[in-house]
Amino acid sequence: MKTKKTLLSDLIIYSIILSFCFVLVGCSSKSDKNEIAEQAALIESLQKEIEKLRANINDLEQPLAEAPGEVKQQSDIKLHSEEKQPGDPNELLKEILTGIIAKKEKQSASELYNKKIQRLQKENDELRRLLDEAIAKNNEKGLLASSVSNRQEFEKQAKERIKAVIAEFDSEISSRGKIELIGSLSELAQAQALPVIDVVRKALDDPDPRVGRAAVKLIKNYETPEIVPIISQAIKSRDEQTRIDALAPLANIDNPKVVDLLVEALDDTSEEVRSVALEMAQEQGDDIQLNVLEKGIVSSHKDVKSEALSLLEDRSDHASIDIIVTGLLDEDLKFREEVNSVLNFMIDQEFENYETAIDWWDENKQKYDEDLFEIDDGDGNQNDG
Repeated sequence: MKTKKTLLSDLIIYSIILSFCFVLVGCSSKSDKNEIAEQAALIESLQKEIEKLRANINDLEQPLAEAPGEVKQQSDIKLHSEEKQPGDPNELLKEILTGIIAKKEKQSASELYNKKIQRLQKENDELRRLLDEAIAKNNEKGLLASSVSNRQEFEKQAKERIKAVIAEFDSEISSRGKIELIGSLSELAQAQALPVIDVVRKALDDPDPRVGRAAVKLIKNYETPEIVPIISQAIKSRDEQTRIDALAPLANIDNPKVVDLLVEALDDTSEEVRSVALEMAQEQGDDIQLNVLEKGIVSSHKDVKSEALSLLEDRSDHASIDIIVTGLLDEDLKFREEVNSVLNFMIDQEFENYETAIDWWDENKQKYDEDLFEIDDGDGNQNDG
């Protein structure tokens, strides 16, 4: 099938030939041989120009030949919603440019696709890296205790290692040497070996607080209730940082005794220790968390009761209201005002005293859902407390 550029070249050639045929006829009628010779030379010159024109058209067709099927599509394009003249070179040029732009757009789409592929590959590589790290960490953790079947053998080896370390402790060794010994137990601690507890106990009795501080860090990831006695010993240390670090395992241990340890820490002389105790309570389940907050809101420390009130407000449920109203028993008028402000925000109520508050709440709590939204009375209206 001929393209429009081929039709254009043919039209041009035919027009030139017809024009010079008329010229020749006119010259013959005048019998002017000299003029005929001149016209013949001119025709020969024009024929050379025609050949050049054809060569140029072929050059124009060559870029389009690289994209099969696009030539026909370009020939059907209508610019400005009007039928184009097949011989109009401006329209032909527009079509050529349109084809080039379309080709570049396809290239851009391809580049975008390649970029997406590269991004997905990069994300996949990142996931694979994280997986490899997790596997490596798991392998490292299981270096001495790879399975339940060899746990007893592991504990036996751990005891022997700990026995040797304690013997070193009892010798004339510097605090620096003791700290280095404690550091050598990191692998056993990572596997949560129970014999490590004996070293921590020994280190906490050392007169140098740096030794006890280093030892407590060994048990920060332990999850067994068996370390509760050691934590109880550590939170009585004279060293503030030791007491702070000793609270870390309480976020992971599921045991009722955790409440007693956290409540004890809420009465610590250090505000930082008290703050960390509340943070660890927030990491626990509802039972432990609520028990600690119940003690916290009646604390003698202003920072503790204010933070407990804020944490209860964040919970915003029935259980939190049960505890918040006890804040109205506080002797500090300003704190009671804070409590009423929170109650006003949560249930749109304020009370003169604790007795009034608890009576009203017992009578009206069923009118609120668990998130403290008032329940409709059935007619599309909210209950009026």
